[in-house]
Amino acid sequence: MASRENQGMQVALILLALTTIGLMVTLYFFYASAEEKIAEARNAKEATKAAQGERDKALFKVQALMFMIGKGDLTRENVVQQLPSDPEIQAIFNDYERDMKMYGAGLKADELNYPNLPRQIIAAIQAKNSELVVRTTQSTDLAKQIDDVTKQEQSKTAIAIKGQQDSANTLAAERGQFNAKIAEVQTKLTESFTKIQQVTAQATQAQQKAVAQVAAADKEVKSLQNTVASQKRKLLDNQPKPPKTPDGQVTLANAEGNYVLIDIGESDNLNVRTTFNVYEAGDINLATAKVKGKIEVIKVIDDHRAQARIVESNTGDPILRGDLVYSEVFRRGQQLHVALAGFMDLNNDGLSDREYIRNILLANGAAIDAEVRDDGTPVGRLTDETQYLVLGERPGAESKAEYRNEFSNMSRAATDYGIEEVTVMELLRLMGWTTEARKVSLGRNASEAADAESFQPRRPPGAPGAAGVGAFNN
Repeated sequence: MASRENQGMQVALILLALTTIGLMVTLYFFYASAEEKIAEARNAKEATKAAQGERDKALFKVQALMFMIGKGDLTRENVVQQLPSDPEIQAIFNDYERDMKMYGAGLKADELNYPNLPRQIIAAIQAKNSELVVRTTQSTDLAKQIDDVTKQEQSKTAIAIKGQQDSANTLAAERGQFNAKIAEVQTKLTESFTKIQQVTAQATQAQQKAVAQVAAADKEVKSLQNTVASQKRKLLDNQPKPPKTPDGQVTLANAEGNYVLIDIGESDNLNVRTTFNVYEAGDINLATAKVKGKIEVIKVIDDHRAQARIVESNTGDPILRGDLVYSEVFRRGQQLHVALAGFMDLNNDGLSDREYIRNILLANGAAIDAEVRDDGTPVGRLTDETQYLVLGERPGAESKAEYRNEFSNMSRAATDYGIEEVTVMELLRLMGWTTEARKVSLGRNASEAADAESFQPRRPPGAPGAAGVGAFNN
């Protein structure tokens, strides 16, 4: 009986052991499966997070592109804040900024988008076409006037040529008579030698007369050519010039701080050191208005705002808000185009100051379209955008022929284009170049002599060393 019980306990123990082993195996497989599921869940979460990030980037790209075409809710500031996170959109946005700056001048801030650019560009093209039509009409009228003058001169030349031909015919006839006389003398050896000398003298006199007439005709032709050139210049000089209109106005005047703010800025191609004359608010034609002061730009603040220091003023008639500003060489949104020719010596030391003058022009944003260098080498070419031909000393007879020819060629080309010729000092004066420090008149009737005694001229660093050479006010 006891043996059976022991066998039963052994069987039970064996079953318990098997059951325990089975549970442990089951538990092991279950745990392994759970670890795999947890890992899969973690990977799925990370994938979801990555997909969310990609979705956000794609959404930003769409919103940024919508902003560039004038759609969507993002502002420029929103786009700029998120640009570092997407180099591709950063590059596209840089292109957008460049395009808006280059072609969007005149558009409001909320109109700066690609759909509005074609309208702006078409408007600019239409304006240029209208200007071209006006210039073409002027050119046609001028060509007709020149043609009339040329016909008159051709008529005079034809008369001179006819006179030359008549003289040649006379000479030929007299030579025939002379030859006949020689034949007669040869057949009649008994005639006196004195008569032969007389006929010879008459023929020589006639020949000299004909040569003199030809030389006189040539001289008259050259004189007529000079007259044609002079008439061309007079026609260009007599062209009516448009009235001066203000380039902008003073928006803030601070007499104590000695500065003003004006409504001209980077979008208008304004450069530091540009000088403006100041006129009373309400003046219509600045060509006849009185200059009340002068200012010089020291800082371009934004698209349409700049700070300028007061260079000249009158305490009895101070510069005020609303006063008008104007410069002979500045045009809103346009660049000054010039050409240079001739020897340029500002301080009469016999040395060329061409590079100094070029640096002044370039520092003020001017473009040098063409020049005849000091060695006679031509560089660049004149265009219909060139406004001034700046002339130095004209080459004399001692200069090389190539130098004289290139100087004359550029001067003729300037006349053909209708480009105004000015001296170096005239252009620098128009740009505000001066040898004097700031002047403050102490009343409406303060004399220039008093100003000259109170304020002494100064020479800025970098100017040519001799006295009398000026520079822009600093």
